[in-house]
Amino acid sequence: NNKRFAVWYNKVGQPMGAGTLSSTVNVDIYDIRLDDTYKLWTACDYTGNLFWNGTALGTPGSGSGNNLIAILEPNVAVASPKIEYSGSSFPVNSIALGPDGQWFMGGYISNQVTIPGAGNFTSQGCSDVLVSSGQGLTVDWARTVGGSGCERLNNNYGGTLMGTDADGNLYLCGKFTNGADFDDNTFTGNGLWVGKLASGSVAVHANLSMENKLKAYPNPAGNSMVLDMPENSSSSDIVRIYAATGSLVNETFAEGSAITFDTEQWSPGTYFLVYTHAKTGMVSTGKVVVQH
Repeated sequence: NNKRFAVWYNKVGQPMGAGTLSSTVNVDIYDIRLDDTYKLWTACDYTGNLFWNGTALGTPGSGSGNNLIAILEPNVAVASPKIEYSGSSFPVNSIALGPDGQWFMGGYISNQVTIPGAGNFTSQGCSDVLVSSGQGLTVDWARTVGGSGCERLNNNYGGTLMGTDADGNLYLCGKFTNGADFDDNTFTGNGLWVGKLASGSVAVHANLSMENKLKAYPNPAGNSMVLDMPENSSSSDIVRIYAATGSLVNETFAEGSAITFDTEQWSPGTYFLVYTHAKTGMVSTGKVVVQH
């Protein structure tokens, strides 16, 4: 059996208890979260019968199963709605906990996944990101994000790549290969992406493609530099330039195919370029070195 352990700590760092999560075949834990009521949420992939401290939590109906599990105390556990899937998929790689008891779980699918209460989901390409949300043991919604390429919520199998803010907005990141289509934003090549799901909505309205880099020249720059505008730029798009300290050096609206900046009074060093597309929320980035 492949077993993993969960250990609890109180506020002063003293152990509150420990438990063993085990399976008759195999179990792997990808992520854990502790909520305000000291429930431990665990994202795991398992096959066979699943046990917490020797007490059965559930059995897969067919093939492999992924569960989100809330461990109330070392000897008591409650299992969330089970996700049964076929094919090579890991729909539960990461967990995020939002306000008012809301939870999010995410991963990727490369075939089809059935989520009780949410329906069936099939990947468009070799893999799509799958995100679901709910409260308690109820799934409120689920959706896939991706296109004809290979999109994932992580670099390999695990990692903490989702987070929430006080308003319940969900932030998530991952990688894409052979292009990707995140709603209205189409990326080409290979790269990383960051997305935001608005509270109460499943519409992506902000993305960052690390593959979409700004071009500035000369680089290193002396007394001036030219910044090329991205394709499909608009006069309502905003260009911001930050020093390495994080301070804002320049902010202006996009104009024409390129903008020339006077860098004569800028201190020598590295500067970060951020271009925000007003229509899509997509962000393009770059950097330039100033030398005098």
